[in-house]
Amino acid sequence: MPYLNVIEVESALTTAASAPYTAFTQLITLPNLTWEGRQCHAIKLANGRGGSRPGVYFLGGIHSREWGSCDILINFIEQLEQAFLNNTGLTFGTQTFRAEDIQTIVNTLDIIVFPQANPDGRNYSMNTDAMWRKNRRTAPPNSSAPGSSCTGVDLNRNYDFLWNFPVYFSPSAAIEDSTNPCDYQLYNGPSAFSEPESQNAKWIFDNFPNIGFFIDCHSYSQDILYSWGDDEDQSTDPTMNFQNPAYNGQRGVSGDAYKEYIPSNDLTTAIHLANTFHDGIQALRGTDYTVKPSFNLYPTAGTSDDYAYSRHFVDASKNKILGYTLEWGLEFQPVYSEMQNIIQEITSGLLAFCLEVRKSVTDCVIITDRNTFGKDEIDALLQLQNPAEIDVAFYIIVDGFSANELGITAASFSGTPNVHPNISFDTTLNGMSVQATALSAPDESNFSSPQRFTWTYQVIFSNDHDFTGESVPITMTASMPNTPDIPASGQAVFTLTTQPNPYEIDGPTSWLSVDLQVFNVLDGGHLSGTPGIVLNSGPLNFIRALLANTGQGYNNPALPRAPNHPFDIDLVANEDTSAVELSEKIGATNVYNFAVARVRYRALTTPAANVRVFFRMFQASTTSTEYQPSTTYATGGTGATKIPLLGVVNGEVVTIPFSPKAVSIPLSPRVSMPRSI
Repeated sequence: MPYLNVIEVESALTTAASAPYTAFTQLITLPNLTWEGRQCHAIKLANGRGGSRPGVYFLGGIHSREWGSCDILINFIEQLEQAFLNNTGLTFGTQTFRAEDIQTIVNTLDIIVFPQANPDGRNYSMNTDAMWRKNRRTAPPNSSAPGSSCTGVDLNRNYDFLWNFPVYFSPSAAIEDSTNPCDYQLYNGPSAFSEPESQNAKWIFDNFPNIGFFIDCHSYSQDILYSWGDDEDQSTDPTMNFQNPAYNGQRGVSGDAYKEYIPSNDLTTAIHLANTFHDGIQALRGTDYTVKPSFNLYPTAGTSDDYAYSRHFVDASKNKILGYTLEWGLEFQPVYSEMQNIIQEITSGLLAFCLEVRKSVTDCVIITDRNTFGKDEIDALLQLQNPAEIDVAFYIIVDGFSANELGITAASFSGTPNVHPNISFDTTLNGMSVQATALSAPDESNFSSPQRFTWTYQVIFSNDHDFTGESVPITMTASMPNTPDIPASGQAVFTLTTQPNPYEIDGPTSWLSVDLQVFNVLDGGHLSGTPGIVLNSGPLNFIRALLANTGQGYNNPALPRAPNHPFDIDLVANEDTSAVELSEKIGATNVYNFAVARVRYRALTTPAANVRVFFRMFQASTTSTEYQPSTTYATGGTGATKIPLLGVVNGEVVTIPFSPKAVSIPLSPRVSMPRSI
């Protein structure tokens, strides 16, 4: 049996999206015709729908001479849909996917497969020049001369990731890339995404925003490559990243100072999934693929896997995508008897990858609205009622499961939930307990699709016997009882203290806060709940008046309590529309940005004096706000007096602290101010 030709690949896609598979497949027509006028298609396999379903994207046929990539993905489609339709399993050597596994993959994932991205090049390689790699662009600066190496663009150098590599890479980098239109293999094109084929590949990312995992199938070298490809990976300095122009001209050299930042949790997940892919391949006949960063093959720019992963860093509103490049086999066009073995190996690996994605996207997270409790506070509450109940103290969020998988029914959403996580503590408690009080989900009528479930909990104290020291940490573990095949658990640490314990309330959204608000005010303006406090003598006087303990100032003890306090009326009620303004003026009027934090405190007799809140501003190019007390969150001062300092990494200021009064911060000659904030 020979390799599929261009027409046969398209025909196989049409068949795969036709009866009897129409209930769970969708043929996708890509918007851009190739240079030779060919129409490309992809296919989506998914039984059910919903924005919370994880998306997996497999791409093939980018490089013309790598004939087997299209065949691999067509075989993957056919075997998966046939097994799903017939409710059967699949076995590849020592790897067996049960019928339940196949059902889980198709019922819970959106799998998008684009097997033939470069049909013009494939056709030319199969019929004229077997080693042809690029597409068939003939428009300037390329050439239309027959047989010319000046035809075509390397599509896997045409993505918008450090595409203009001479600017970003060191002159000594051994990068596999070229700006020469007559380069036989590596010309990167006149601009990023200049080619209809790479535009089609990007279109899928843009139009299926739930994609979180991506594999681009290539050959050869028996490698599974994960990001990054421009330089070695590091997880310690988030400012050392592909968007930071301070490092232009330094990338692409092994062993030097520059290394590309990848968050440690992303790196762990990327390697774990790559190893799962590896094990699925190896199961058929023992073939041992190498899992390694793309850079360890050779430095690259403009590649699909790095573009996929970079999208979230460039635009945080886009989904994070873990991108991979598969280099299958040991030659571009192995004899087809060997190619059939490779097809089965990679199909096994892709199925293992999908099943592990299904498991990896599940999560159990505890969001603590309160994670510290003071003995004085509990004693005060016990004076009012026993037991003392702290409502909405924390949330347990379980993500990536369907209601049916968790045993949740319609009754679970009404009153006290009849299904909830199991809770355990690392120590015996004599007065503290927790209770689930509510359950919610985005679509409480959908029981078959994965979504996010949120349980609200209260903390209950029948006495203060668990306050046995100045600071008593208590680790709580939450786990779902009905998910043995896909475990989900999370932990949080609560602290019981005998010290005064000021606190804030954050609310159910992990990246927002009820008690921390931002807003902007025009010169001469005021907030709606405090019309007597006008910004007419500078921002410092305005914020001092707003925080005063007299008049309409937020600290006036005579003002009504939440939710009728001016803080709630001015800010909390308008949280959805609150924003900072990037411009210095709106029209001809100055505009100022502010942040205000509300601190709460309960006690019978012990006061909490001199409570202070510090704010910091990060660089626009930052990819992490992780608490690092020695760098980004540096402080100084003596004794009990704490002073926030400039956050400095590698001699550059990366965070600036704020103060409600004018301050002067001296700079060391070795410290440089950031280029953009």
